[in-house]
Amino acid sequence: GGRLFSKSLTDKLLEYAPGIDIYIIPDRKAMPRLDQGSRQKPVFYLRDLISCILVFLLSTAICELFRKMHFSEANIIMVYILATVVNSVITEHRIYGLVSSLLGIFLFNYLFTEPRFTLFVYETGYQSTFLIMFLVAFITGSLAENLRAKARESAEVAYRTQILLDTNVMLEKVRGEEEILSASLRQMEKLLERKIVFTREIREGTDDKDGFEYFTLKVRDEAIGSVGVDGTQDPLHYYERSLLQSVMGECSLALENDRNRKAREEAELKAQAETLRANLLRTISHDLRTPLTAISGHASNLLTEESRIDDGTRREMYKDIYDESLWLIDLVENLLSISRIVDGRMQLQMETEDLRDIVEESISHIRIKSGEHLLRTAFGEEIILIKGDARLLMQVVINLVNNAVRYTRPGSEILVTCHREGPVAKVCVSDNGPGIPDAEKEKIFEMFYSLSNTAGDSVRSTGLGLALCRSIIDAHGGEIHAEDNIPCGSRFVFTLPALEVNMHE
Repeated sequence: GGRLFSKSLTDKLLEYAPGIDIYIIPDRKAMPRLDQGSRQKPVFYLRDLISCILVFLLSTAICELFRKMHFSEANIIMVYILATVVNSVITEHRIYGLVSSLLGIFLFNYLFTEPRFTLFVYETGYQSTFLIMFLVAFITGSLAENLRAKARESAEVAYRTQILLDTNVMLEKVRGEEEILSASLRQMEKLLERKIVFTREIREGTDDKDGFEYFTLKVRDEAIGSVGVDGTQDPLHYYERSLLQSVMGECSLALENDRNRKAREEAELKAQAETLRANLLRTISHDLRTPLTAISGHASNLLTEESRIDDGTRREMYKDIYDESLWLIDLVENLLSISRIVDGRMQLQMETEDLRDIVEESISHIRIKSGEHLLRTAFGEEIILIKGDARLLMQVVINLVNNAVRYTRPGSEILVTCHREGPVAKVCVSDNGPGIPDAEKEKIFEMFYSLSNTAGDSVRSTGLGLALCRSIIDAHGGEIHAEDNIPCGSRFVFTLPALEVNMHE
């Protein structure tokens, strides 16, 4: 290029001080220049030289044919100009366009002007013809070379754009820093066909020990590590560097988006937790007041006026205190479980259990509370094994039965069944109460939601029990829903994955 005949700094120093010794010590941290001149190809290639010769041989043969057919010299000149354009397009260096322009003038002068086979001409106007021919051939050849360079550049830009698009689409499908880094490194290896490594150590430049060239990967101006490219066989070229930097940019953007997504999710979870805590506090302050007032009122009357209260009234007051206490116990149990779910502290103690035993144990805890209702169970003889947390599943059954007791009138029948249906274990809690409207069958599992049509004014609900049931069943990989009980009432059904029973174990 422009430095072909210029003297280096070393040569100039030797001219000014020929008696000194100069030692050149390379900087191991110096980065090679990222320009096209740093990797220019050799000027003379055998393939390009042969192509150039063949084009002019063919052009000369055509011109000889034109001469014998008595075509004008303008046609012959156009053939050589066309040959110059063709050579500019098919060869790799601009110098072939210049050589072709001069060679075309030489061949035209030597072969097709009088006297032939000499470099002399009889007519003085040929000098102008040669000059114009050279300028036209050189300019058109240069334009053709520029067009070819633009086409090559456009192809490279299109290829890089497609690579970035593919990388972006690929990174959109992965989540987490490790997966994004892994996918990006695979894409770099695919594009560069070189070994790629990633290290959390911040490194820059070429390492003489392993021969890798390192580039710092940053996210929001924060260096998180370095990408190393194997350069032991061949240093990175400009275009490879451009591709690498582009993919690293996409990787950095994907990592930043992943961090933003996690920050948004954490903020949403915190907001939901704060809202839930506020609702819990409002629920506690509202729902604790009524039973505590009833308990304290009855206790006060029994302490101060026990002698004037008849046995029937006294027994009714004891029963009210007992019922309100049980309701408070259920409320506290549900609140504790809900708080563990909100804080992410609900850990399942998964063990192999017979679901029938869990349901029977649950019924034994609530039979006293359902004294005014007819509570029946129906279990099959088959062992129903599941993998679950027995304590939490008992709470589900207790909540469902208590819910049936609460929303049905005294004397109503409640049926609890447990059986297996194919790959799932199924538990149903049915009642013959007023039922649940279709529009509310899904809403009742939302937190703090209570039915609008209760069995009586005395029914109280925090809206936590069914929401807790769904959370527990979902955590076990099961499903829960409400449906109509034929001919009247409602049925709550939950299913859990069943285990196969091996009789040889």
